[in-house]
Amino acid sequence: QELDQILASEVVKVQSMVEERVRERVGAIFRREVRETVRELQAKLDVLIEENELLRDSFAEANLRAKSLFWALNPPVWQTSLAASAGFCPNALFSLKRRVSLACPEVSAWPLPPRLRGAAAASST
Repeated sequence: QELDQILASEVVKVQSMVEERVRERVGAIFRREVRETVRELQAKLDVLIEENELLRDSFAEANLRAKSLFWALNPPVWQTSLAASAGFCPNALFSLKRRVSLACPEVSAWPLPPRLRGAAAASST
């Protein structure tokens, strides 16, 4: 009977040691997986940050081009009259094609859309 008690106490000790080792291993595996997941998410976040910066720069450039093109298509009267009083050539002030070439030099090589061709012909004369 004493032997059974010693054996039972040793079984309890071994069982607690095994449980402790299992807990340690599970904890180590869990921590490793969490670290890997965090690294993956950080890499994805870095890619998104780069993409966001690229999109922000692209939007700023597109916004500037759109504003310049809007200015070329709809020049303010006060700017036109001020430029005319300063002695600028009327063709440069009233020609849609020239205003577009001033506002967006790379766009001036493109053909004008059909709806603007008539306006360009009328303003260049």
